[in-house]
Amino acid sequence: MKTERTVRVQDQHLHYTLEEKPIKNVNLRIRPDGSVYVSAPFGTSRTLIDAFVASKSKQILAIQQAQSAMAPTPRTYADGEVIQLLGRSVTLRAVQGTRDEAVWQDDTLLLRLRHPADSAARKRLTESFIGSQCQSVFSAALDAAYPPFAHLGAAKPALRIRDMKSRWGSCMPQKGVITLNRRLIQAPPACIRMVVTHELCHLIYPNHGSGFYALLSRLAPDWPQCRLVLKQNAAQWLR
Repeated sequence: MKTERTVRVQDQHLHYTLEEKPIKNVNLRIRPDGSVYVSAPFGTSRTLIDAFVASKSKQILAIQQAQSAMAPTPRTYADGEVIQLLGRSVTLRAVQGTRDEAVWQDDTLLLRLRHPADSAARKRLTESFIGSQCQSVFSAALDAAYPPFAHLGAAKPALRIRDMKSRWGSCMPQKGVITLNRRLIQAPPACIRMVVTHELCHLIYPNHGSGFYALLSRLAPDWPQCRLVLKQNAAQWLR
């Protein structure tokens, strides 16, 4: 169960999310959006956890300030703006058209619009195109990665796609569902395949134990490199 907590450090209030888990140590993580997440063993004293967070306050605030300074400017989907698709930098070009349609040509996403000066129309068309790419690319990645799991006795899971702020994917083995982050479409195809394989591995191993990583390493041997790419770009892609 997750709870929201606040500790006072000098003249500042530091907010964090606490989750109790079957682990041995208290762990602290600062998410790409600057929020603070703490996991702790069941039954750990709240006073002890608050003190632990307070002891890390200088590092937390320094990282949050750095993240804020590096935060990208909000997208306007204007002509000339650059977005990421499948690991490539793609330039938006908004032009006059008889109907609204998006066409991806090399490193350009051509937005043909009846009203190219309308920012809402540019956003709506771009996001619709990205959504269609997510559906086709992620579905194809799932189809390609699934066969070894069929041999292991796992039923093919349903695919869901949604926005997530702090993870690339998730798996619910009991329901037979994997969810992929819509923002994963920005990553190179190899990273998308790795995330899909990672989530499929949870159909066999619900945790991250040695068996899980042995299976992941066999089916996606490039997973450490892909994980590094995702980690290095998380602040930009998970915004």
